[in-house]
Amino acid sequence: MVKKIIFLCSRKKIFNKKSKMIFIKDRPGHDHRYALDSKKIKTKLKWSSAIDINEGLSKTIDWYKNNKKFYKLARNVKFFKRLGKNR
Repeated sequence: MVKKIIFLCSRKKIFNKKSKMIFIKDRPGHDHRYALDSKKIKTKLKWSSAIDINEGLSKTIDWYKNNKKFYKLARNVKFFKRLGKNR
């Protein structure tokens, strides 16, 4: 997934494709792998995603690129307190 995000960001000229991933040592007790099986929701509820992963990632990256003011504000602790979120 990280490789997809780096690829899309480099195509949108957000940063250079040569950006490096840094792997860190897992902390004890953390999952080594996350997996999702969507067969049940697809078969029982006849559900399917409206947008494929590449299109969704691309739209998300575009949103963040066009809304820098929002996510810079969201990093501010006062923003979370204003929403009543406990940290």
